[in-house]
Amino acid sequence: MRGPLLISHDLSYSGAPVALLSLAQSLKRMGEHPTVVTLSGGPLGARYREAGIDLAQRVDPSEVTFVLANTVVSVPAALPFKKLGVPVAAWLHESIYFFQTVGVSPDDCGLRNLDVVLTPSKFQMEELQPFVAIDRMYQLRNAVKQEWFRPDAGESLVAVSGQWEKRKGQSQLLNLARGARWECRFKFIGATRPGYAVASIPPQHRFLGLLTPEKARLEIAKSDAIVSCAEAEVQPLSAIEAMIAGRPALLSDIPAHRALAEKIPNVFLFESSSIQSFEQGVQKLTEAIPNERTAAEQSRAAQRLFSEAVFEERLRHLVKMITRSLRPGEHIEVLQEI
Repeated sequence: MRGPLLISHDLSYSGAPVALLSLAQSLKRMGEHPTVVTLSGGPLGARYREAGIDLAQRVDPSEVTFVLANTVVSVPAALPFKKLGVPVAAWLHESIYFFQTVGVSPDDCGLRNLDVVLTPSKFQMEELQPFVAIDRMYQLRNAVKQEWFRPDAGESLVAVSGQWEKRKGQSQLLNLARGARWECRFKFIGATRPGYAVASIPPQHRFLGLLTPEKARLEIAKSDAIVSCAEAEVQPLSAIEAMIAGRPALLSDIPAHRALAEKIPNVFLFESSSIQSFEQGVQKLTEAIPNERTAAEQSRAAQRLFSEAVFEERLRHLVKMITRSLRPGEHIEVLQEI
């Protein structure tokens, strides 16, 4: 049966693969018949099977209506389909930070050869303008699920989400908290206590390790707040999950976080190099935690931007754009709000 081919770099519980699963489920609800090919395995494979979405090792190009690569890493596997007359798009979950970190240019990744480039955030489009024609770029924000709103936690903890790595900034966050004398208890979701830093991490902090997406969303919702000192993000799903759950957020001042703070209440920014800025942010966060009225406004604002219904309305038009099946008079806005 003809349908879109989605190419993922892996099937882990990290942001981009989780986003692709959500996209595949949306396509199926829209009447499409997506097939997924992955360059590496992982636990999300079981979720695709539960959703009735095919995971394939080989694909007949004549059965493919269009190809969507989910990251820069999977673009080279998608581009050969262009030679067979199949439209090829990419939903890029990387910023310029990624290219600088690995020491390559976007030109090295074949982005100019794509028919359509989608990005979750508007700032990515601005960064990629030198490398991709503007009339080929469109924004597709993530669909973010969160089943909980301020459930009882039983203990006072602040969520920090993501594997322990420099980009996520957990070490710097601990340094800032120590310098600001913030007597909080962090709950590190998706990370285990790093062996090299055991002595320098206060014992009151908890490390929950890798969790399923559902358990991670619940742990985020049960937290007093969420904090991130990340050096780079595209569209941080965990922070948005916290916002939908009505939990305030204290985030490093980077483009992805700045975009959220401009549109959603209870999102506070700080300079990751400044203890004074962090202290000011902690004060605002502490005052916001008990405010349920603002929490409800925050949740509604986040859902207006990131609900499945909003995502699928946009996706339906973009599928027509990719397959060149727009009706006369139909058009797609290049930019959205954030």
